[in-house]
This record gives sequence, C-alpha cells and structure tokens, in this order.
Amino acid sequence: MACIACHKRKKKCVHVEGQDKCKYCISKDIECRPHISQQGRRPQTNVKDRQQRQTQARVNLQPSREMGEVADYSSMLMADQYSQSTTCHNGNSGDYVSDVWSSSEASCYDTSSDYEDESVCSLSSECSHDDHGSHLKHYTITNGYNGDKTRTSLSTYSTGSCNLYTSINKRGKFVRETIRRRFTISYKGPFSLISNSSLSYMKDGCNGRSIMFRLRSETNDEWKYGIVSSLSYLETVDVDSRAYIFEWKGTMSSDHMSSDDSYPAFLDCKTWNDARVHFKLVKYQSKDIFFEFTNQVRGVTFDGSSISHRTRNETDGGVQCHPDGPDMIPMVIPISAKVSTTQSLLKNKLTDEVMGRRSLYIHPKKKKKRKRGSRKTAAKHNATNVTNAKTPDDKEELELAKSWQRSPRRAVDKSQKKLVLISSVNKVQATNISESDKKLFFAPTIASVRDQSSPLVTFSGVTKQKYKELCELELTEENYDANLVSRQSVNHQLLDCYAIELPTSVDANAYHHYATVYPSNACPPINTNDESIQSYTLPDESITVHCMFVDADKFEGEGYVPLSVGLHDSTLHGISIQPKHLQLINKAVGVGGLFTKRNRSSHSGQLSFVGPRSTKSCSQPSPTEGPNESGYWYYRKRLSHFFWPFVLHLMMFLASRISLVSYYQYIHLSKLLPLSNDDPIRQDFCDIGILTQDYDSSLHVDQNDTLDKLDTYFKDELKMLSTTKYLSTYHQQRATHSLNHVTHWGVSTPTTCGYQVVAKKESIEVEIIQYFCCKGLGICYRINNYWVHLFPRGQRMPSSSKALHEQTNLPSSVTVTRRHLQNNGNIPQSK
Repeated sequence: MACIACHKRKKKCVHVEGQDKCKYCISKDIECRPHISQQGRRPQTNVKDRQQRQTQARVNLQPSREMGEVADYSSMLMADQYSQSTTCHNGNSGDYVSDVWSSSEASCYDTSSDYEDESVCSLSSECSHDDHGSHLKHYTITNGYNGDKTRTSLSTYSTGSCNLYTSINKRGKFVRETIRRRFTISYKGPFSLISNSSLSYMKDGCNGRSIMFRLRSETNDEWKYGIVSSLSYLETVDVDSRAYIFEWKGTMSSDHMSSDDSYPAFLDCKTWNDARVHFKLVKYQSKDIFFEFTNQVRGVTFDGSSISHRTRNETDGGVQCHPDGPDMIPMVIPISAKVSTTQSLLKNKLTDEVMGRRSLYIHPKKKKKRKRGSRKTAAKHNATNVTNAKTPDDKEELELAKSWQRSPRRAVDKSQKKLVLISSVNKVQATNISESDKKLFFAPTIASVRDQSSPLVTFSGVTKQKYKELCELELTEENYDANLVSRQSVNHQLLDCYAIELPTSVDANAYHHYATVYPSNACPPINTNDESIQSYTLPDESITVHCMFVDADKFEGEGYVPLSVGLHDSTLHGISIQPKHLQLINKAVGVGGLFTKRNRSSHSGQLSFVGPRSTKSCSQPSPTEGPNESGYWYYRKRLSHFFWPFVLHLMMFLASRISLVSYYQYIHLSKLLPLSNDDPIRQDFCDIGILTQDYDSSLHVDQNDTLDKLDTYFKDELKMLSTTKYLSTYHQQRATHSLNHVTHWGVSTPTTCGYQVVAKKESIEVEIIQYFCCKGLGICYRINNYWVHLFPRGQRMPSSSKALHEQTNLPSSVTVTRRHLQNNGNIPQSK
C-alpha cells in the first residue's frame, strides 16, 4: 500500500527493509502514513441513515483540549468517506487533521482539489441562509470545535483542504488550522483569515496583498501576518526571487490577549503612516519562507466596512475565499523592490532591430487632414454621412455601423508576401475524428520531411505506450523511420504549408511564412485556371488544396474568415523566453503543470490553464471554494503562491501581444462579441490562457468552444450590417463575407498560439522537427521559433506532433495560448 505522500506524487512507494518509512519520506523527513482509498465511499442518500450517523457523531465526539489540535467533527458525519488517517482520541475514532506540516513537500499550499473537464458535484436542494448560516436548509450543521462556538461544519460534499488562521498567541503569531470540510462562521468575532485559492488580479509585485508566512527554519507551526511590499523576480543574477514584506509586530488593540474584543491594532489606522509603526520591513529569499495569500473572513476590517459577502457561498452558506483574489489593503503601501517583474522581462525584449526585419503588423502612416473647402470626395471605404437616426433601433444600428467601419490601429505590411490556401473541406469533414485516430500521437517520418520533391509529410499514429518504447531505443536518423513505422497503428499524409515551392516571381526576402487557410465554401474569389496556382490532392483525406502567393494585404480586412493563420514574427511575442524563466515556471506549477490530464484529449508535457471557469469545470467543491461557483480561476493543490504571480504576469504579458492576430483576422468576432467577462452568457474575449512546455496532444475538437447559441445573433447582426444605409458598399460586402462564413461554419472562439524554442544550454544548436497538424484541413505547419498560429477552436481538429530532436540534450519548447481576442477586466493586464 502506498503512503499518502507517494500517492499525491503518483509515484511508486518504495519501502526500505528494516525501516518504517519509504525512501521518499525518509529523504524529506516527513511522517509516512498509509493512504486509504476513498473510491466508492460516497455519502448515503438515505435520510434516516444519515441522521443516525449525525446523531451518533454528536454524542460520541469530544472537542480537542490542546491549542493547535482540531478534532474535525464533520469528518465523522461521513466517516466512511473521509478516513484517510485515524487516531484514538478520548476513546473515540476521529479524523485527526491538525498535524504540523514539517516539510515543504507536505503540501504547504494544499488548499484545493484538482480540476478536470467534469461537472461540479450537483446538490439536490437549494438553501436559504442569513449572514451567519444559522437557518440553512437541507445541509447538516454540527457544533463548533476548538472553543469557537460560531463555527459550524456543513455536510456539503467537498475535497481537498484549506488553512484557517483564527488564534493569535502571546507572541503575536497565528496558529494554523487545517480544515478539510466546508464550514460556516459568523461575520463577527476574532480576526480570522483563510487561504486564497483564486489567485487572480495580481498587480506587478503583488503590492498591498494580505499574506501569511513562516520561516522554514522554524520548527513550530506559528505563522506571521504580513502585507506584501513587493515580490521581485530575477532582480539579480545570483538571487532568483525575493519577498519584501511588512511583518506585523503583534500589537493588539487591547492588552488582554484572551479578550474576544481584541484585534490587531493596525486595523484602527486610517493611513499607512499611522499603521507603519505596527509593522517592520523584512526581506526574504524564496527558499527561506513558506508563503500564502489570504482573505479576511471575520472580524474588524481596515476601513470599518463589513466583510465581503462574496466570502460566503450562496448555495450552502459556507465560508470561501474571495473569487477576485487575495485581500488588497486599502492603503498606499510603499514598494521596496528596485526591479519590477515587467522590467526584468523587458531585459529580453524583442524588436524589429533584433529580428532584422519589420513586423507583419505595422502602424500605418497617418493621413494628412484635408484643408477646408477641399472638393475631394470621401473615400469609398468611409460610411455614408447619415445623422438622422431618431428611433432607438436606428441609433443602435448607427452605433454598430460606426464600430464595424472603424479601422484597427495596425495594418499588414504591404511590402511582404503571404501564402493563401483554399481547402475543399466542409464543417462535418473538418471536425470528424475517426475512432482509429483517437488517443493516438502522430510523429513525422524523417524521410518525408527531408524529401524536397514533395511538400507532403507522412505522420505515423502510435499509442502513448508505443512511443515510450520508441524513446527507449538507441535511435539515429537512419533507423528512426523503420522503428516508428513498425509500431504505428495508422498513418496520414498532410500538406506542409511551409514546404510549398516559392515561385520565381516572388521575392524570397519578402515572404516570412505568413499563411492563411480558407474553406472553399467561404473563400475569396480565385481563378483555379491560373497557372501560378499550385494544387495538391490528398487521397486518404479526399481533400484538394489550392495554393497561391499574393501580396500580404490582399483579402485583409474584407470580412473573409480564415480557418487557420500561421506566421513567424518575434515582435508578436514581445520578449524572448530564457531558461531562468522556465525554472520559475516549474517552481510555480510543477513539472506536470496545473492540468496533468484532460478528458478531452491525451497529452504529454506540462499543461497549465488560467482564467475564470464555468460551473461545469470544477469537479468538486473544496473548503475554499463552495459549490456552483463560476468566477474562480483554475487552481491545483501544488500551486506555489510565491512564484505564481510571476507566471501569471508572464502569461498575460505574452498573451496580450499574440492575441492581436485574432483581433485583426476575425473582424466579426471583434466587433460583435462583448468585451467584458461580466456578461451573463460568458461569451467574450480573453477567456482562458494556456501555458505549456514540451507539449503535444492527440487529435481533438474542442466542442465546448463553439458558440452555437450565438449563431442566430451573429446572423441577424451581419444581415443588418450587409443592408444598412449607414454603411458604404465596401463595408456591406465585408459583412456579407462574414455572414457567409457564419452560415457554413457557425461561430467559435478563436485560439492564438505562440511558440518559442528555449535551449537549456546556450552553446547547444538543435534542430527540432515538430508540426502542428490540422488533419481536418489536410495541412500542417512546421513549428519553428517565434511561430504564431491562429484558428477557431471548435471548427477543426488541432494536434501537435511529437517533437524529434537531433541531439540528446533537448531544449524545452514553450507555448503560450490565448483563447479569445483581447484583454478585459477579469484578467490582469500587462501595461
């Protein structure tokens, strides 16, 4: 039987002969306790049986008498489900959860459960409650514990644990309690904090955020309250990160520490100059402290206002962390760090000079204003001058028309060239995945990649186990293909867009792999008899692809919606990712990332999501996140609070730049979708950010990203724009082209990906052969450094192939993906 620590790590538990601990627990010097599976131990639905267990628990259990020990009454209400570890306490068996965490590996940040693509555990009945949760219906409430009569446990099913800080000792430090059940407490009472598991709205450096921390060198479990002055990452070469913290000295409003009316003295202060005397500025390196962000859930507040009602769940009335992130102190807190996160990132800024050529999207030259009295007519692209909109419908139509004709700030560089591909697929063909292709990983054969006579690349589909066997062999370029083909289940041929021969009439220096793919039923007009057009037929896929090279600005902004856009442009990334950035990412989310597995598709490598999630994406409620919540951000047990702000800032920095491509390419979405995440239907820009390393996945279609409910809305709006009197013929045609695409393909959220190749050692030169496969379109892209890819997530099959490396010392490929189009209020903005 595996111990709890090895079970959480999902590793084999190796016991040492003659020892009562496994190798891992010995190396970390932590307690080795056996893990007892909870599978199948759901609470009984029989009301009478549940009431009998609750009554028996109230009679048998006795509260703990020692400070820091918490006998969790609620665990006995469902003892068959929550019996990870038991101990004899006052003659009764109970779940003992107050163990001191003596090691950082003992889940110092174990505050929430893993989230998969599953629905939240549904609760059969709604409840009504007041601020104290004293009139909850359909949820069992038990007596408080540890002397806190206002605290009650709820029978809401939940997983994971959270940290609660309520007791302040004579040294002015908090005693942490580990809570494994949903609970409720009164708004009035001792100053109390709960760990936050919705780490969003992080400003650069997290200035003014409320935290609890403890020195790693201290053996006791006493935690200090602090306010972040600044978190500094990569401030110096020798130190990767520092925390500048205003540590509370422990001064109370009353000399009687045992008084229930006593609270920290700094809460009476109105300005930071008054509160500063109660704090001292300390500086720690990340390796020196345990650290977590918090929310206040009870007691006196800074400005005398009430505790936010959002720290109470509307369904069960239980306590939860604030969905908008950790508490922000309502004062101006001085910043101590000399270098901000943005400044440290901009040390590796990418510009046109570094790239050696102009970016694809440039700022057009401003037109000179016409002099008064000029008889020049308005350009054909301008809207007609109609101002007699009187009715509300006319005013709404006029405002939409003004928005539709408004030009973006950047335009495509006319001096460059692009490749236009027309694929003969329809929506059913593009989104259909055969059963033989599911759960398979596709790897290219080197022979097809090296073959310069044909742009077709052959991909062999292998299972995950077969690919692991392949990696264990001593492979060379000569024997790789034979070993791969012998293990394949299926194979497919796709057209490599970047291997298509460039015509002699096209300047090679003007073509930087800018490619757009359109479906044949909603594409720009082309002459298939033109001799310059190259055509390729894929027999296996029954797809014909026509290719032609044109000026980069051709068909741009005309309303044609591409199914795929690829280009190489470093300035759209903003910065160059360095190995030191990868180290901080791994410290924050772990080697496997926040999502170690997905139900939608198989993958390998690091995968992390960030962004507000819907109610269906939370697998189970937790002590810090109540049932049916939709505003919380993706989170996991092993998330490091210290390093997460850097990762969040890095993701927003990168995503805010690459998302420009989707804004310029999908005009109908940028004009008709709401710009805020506060919309009730939650169909908007900038929904989810994704960060990956060494990542590849199987073929899949993200059906949840289709916006079928908005099809009618888009069609109605585009029909109105195509016939409105407030637009010129040119802009009406743009609306008609977009309407044609929506009619054939529907509406789907766009996804923009940015790829960078980061060598682990600067002296290593490695050739990477990896493709982004669009099997539904019959094409693929060779992934190189600073590549950007845009596609509608729910309208075709995306997949990245297995990467082949020329040398054994492999680099890490970093991918940042941004769904939707631009920043909004619910995701921190990088300015």
